[in-house]
Amino acid sequence: MDHGFGRAHLTVTPAVPRRPLLTFVVLASLLPLLTGVAECGTPGLSDAAARRLDEHGYVVLEGDLDDFESAYARVSALGLPAFITGDSVLWLSDRLFDDVQRTIEEEYLSDRLEDLSREMVRLTEEQYLLTTDPMVKEAARMNLAYFSVGLSLLDSDFFPSEFVRALVERELALIEEANATALSPVMGATPLDGVLGPGEDYSFYRPVGHYAANDRMRGYYRAMTWYTRMAFAPPEGRVEDYTLTRQALLLVRALSSQGGGIWYETWEQTHETLRFFHGDSGDPTVEDYLAMAEEVYGEEYDAEVLADETLLMEFVSLVSETAPPHFETHELRGLRFLPRRYFPDIEHFDRLCAERREPSAVDIVALLGSQRARAILESRDAFGSETYRQAYEKIEVGLEAMTYADWMDDLYWSWMYAASAVARPHAGPVPPFMAAPGWSSRRLTSSAAAWALTRRRPEGKLLMPVGQRERPSLDVDPPFIEPVPELYSRLKDLGQHVRDRLWEDYLLDDDLDERLADYCVLMTSLERISESILSGGGMQGAGRGLGDHAGWMRALTGGAPSGARGAGERPAFTTIAYSAGEGSPDLRVGMGRPDIVYIVVRENGAETVYAGAVFSFFELDPDDPPTSRTSDWTDLILNGEVERPEWTSSYLLDR
Repeated sequence: MDHGFGRAHLTVTPAVPRRPLLTFVVLASLLPLLTGVAECGTPGLSDAAARRLDEHGYVVLEGDLDDFESAYARVSALGLPAFITGDSVLWLSDRLFDDVQRTIEEEYLSDRLEDLSREMVRLTEEQYLLTTDPMVKEAARMNLAYFSVGLSLLDSDFFPSEFVRALVERELALIEEANATALSPVMGATPLDGVLGPGEDYSFYRPVGHYAANDRMRGYYRAMTWYTRMAFAPPEGRVEDYTLTRQALLLVRALSSQGGGIWYETWEQTHETLRFFHGDSGDPTVEDYLAMAEEVYGEEYDAEVLADETLLMEFVSLVSETAPPHFETHELRGLRFLPRRYFPDIEHFDRLCAERREPSAVDIVALLGSQRARAILESRDAFGSETYRQAYEKIEVGLEAMTYADWMDDLYWSWMYAASAVARPHAGPVPPFMAAPGWSSRRLTSSAAAWALTRRRPEGKLLMPVGQRERPSLDVDPPFIEPVPELYSRLKDLGQHVRDRLWEDYLLDDDLDERLADYCVLMTSLERISESILSGGGMQGAGRGLGDHAGWMRALTGGAPSGARGAGERPAFTTIAYSAGEGSPDLRVGMGRPDIVYIVVRENGAETVYAGAVFSFFELDPDDPPTSRTSDWTDLILNGEVERPEWTSSYLLDR
């Protein structure tokens, strides 16, 4: 099939305008688009843009609409068939997996965590009352305070025991204020203070996004933050430092005892679910501590045996051998009741920026296989540094050695596995617009934005009940799918993996099951269509049936009616993706309004112009931070006051 586009000037007669969103909801909820009709044959294009489209087979313009849904509505209103980009599918997928996590948190995990906290309060109070050794008894009391804080956050009617009430109330006041950096009244000074600085940064306890929607989710967010941030770090010398280790041993003993055994399963299911969504930092878990405790103390050890300092030092030594410190920061990995949110690329940056080199998203995208990103690093003479080169090669070898099971281990790695399909160029023939100058840079932007989405703070979304979701048929011209079959295949695998994980942890209800099943079927369709396009079969046959799935995209993301909260969630955001500490440059990344892409496709002798939307991506100047608030950074991006990365100039045309 001929996908060529040689001609002097392109003229496309717009179709009769259809209903904006009910007709084409394929990837509705997704991107921003065009502005008005220009003075040329193609709606929405200036003469300069039309010339670029004629020369390269595509043109990308800065978007002026806030959300993806509005973009595709504009496409429909202009009478243009839609170009479903890999970016739009990634955006939809990000929203879906965010929504899945929000749903299980609101409907299952918050109740599960409250029940678990209540039982741990009972078990630790029992340990406190039955223990006689002063040091062990104090450790039990502090555990009672620890879990009383968590339960107080989850249940406003809970009244802490008189043994710990004053401690708990002081801790809750700091959490509620969510502003100070101070020593925790409950955890006190810890071995981590010498590594990460003294005290706890209570600003982390300020609920964001959908977590701020109601008291229930605010409490859940704060309790989750408490359980994931507070570490029972192993000591480095003084006998007083062993209190936290005794607390950890009492904690795992309570969960594994006859009275608490059933709650071990509850902890395990909760931990594994959160580990999948939060990532695996390598911190030892309750399960790890239990195995090491049995090696040192025996299977049914009594709480009183924890007074033995010799055995305690033996246990600490075993923990240190099993859980080495983090690279560079030497952060001690102590037990956390629940897994903290963790991004492996932070350790990558630690290595790559050991000589205080300025970090960039290009580092990560190059490691994912982008030749364009690698060329940018070479132009910046990054590999001229022996430290950088050795670190890069070591990380690269590690990534290449990862198996499919490694990539599917948690949501972060699964997402990066999908993003790498966008970063890597397709080995075989592609439609001419994908081989034109600048398209590899556009792919680089897509990969960088997909990576930045892993740092996006949670947003509220509106879910519609199953009974209100519709699957309308497609009554406009069929869309053209960006042929990236490996991307859709990997997203399908991710969707199925999330589905399996929820089923294993008793979190998969009928609604989530239907939603994820629909998503996997849709990704399979996009993969099949992509393969047909790349093999020369075009959209004929393979793509004409996509209308059967059109409504799924809207249903999967909530299907909110136009104008409802969540129907047009704006994608713009900024965040600090990496910080090496005081005196070193931070990596601030962000996303603005989606850009607009037009492509021209020749099929069966006819030329058709399609329009869709793609990610925009920004890196803020680390030497001149405009403000300390990310919301202000986002406003600067939306106001056009932040420059794009240099590589975007090869494909982006100013309006």
